[in-house]
Amino acid sequence: KENGLEVLFLHALIDTHFIQFLESKDTKIKYVAVDSELSDNLVDNDQASEVVDKDNKTASDKLEAIFKKEINNEKLKIEVKALKSESVSGMILEAEYIKRMKNMSHFMQGNDMPAFDDSTLIVNSNNPIVKDIVTLSDTAGKKDLVHKLCHHVHDLAKMSKQQLTGEQLQTFITRSNELMSTLSKNSLG
Repeated sequence: KENGLEVLFLHALIDTHFIQFLESKDTKIKYVAVDSELSDNLVDNDQASEVVDKDNKTASDKLEAIFKKEINNEKLKIEVKALKSESVSGMILEAEYIKRMKNMSHFMQGNDMPAFDDSTLIVNSNNPIVKDIVTLSDTAGKKDLVHKLCHHVHDLAKMSKQQLTGEQLQTFITRSNELMSTLSKNSLG
């Protein structure tokens, strides 16, 4: 039980129609994927950016603008959150209903439909690399590096949705974050 709710973890693929059938039998029960929402347990509300600069923007506003400009994907929503773990630079969230639509589409047509590509990139403002991106964006001659780092953060977040074992994925993410941190530190100095 978590917050008065019973939590059931399943390690197998369950047919979307079957899940909807179960939910229709008891409206008090709602099945969701673990990665469909950002848990309050992952967000560090004490680290939320509230300092405002001369343009009346917080660091989070600035980061969001940088990522939107560099990634340049109107379908992608971007949110900046201060996560408790500094090791994660970004993560992709996908709404539960979108996941279900993709699953039904996959079973019915054998492929994913691009109309269901609706996701949110959560950028971790506590991550050292993300902090460096803000500094680099204000540094002359670093536009290309900022562009590459923003895309690398986004790619890392997308890769976390693929079929790697947890240990393999964590090793890759840790190594990539260390490499990006070294690269960004060398570029500043």
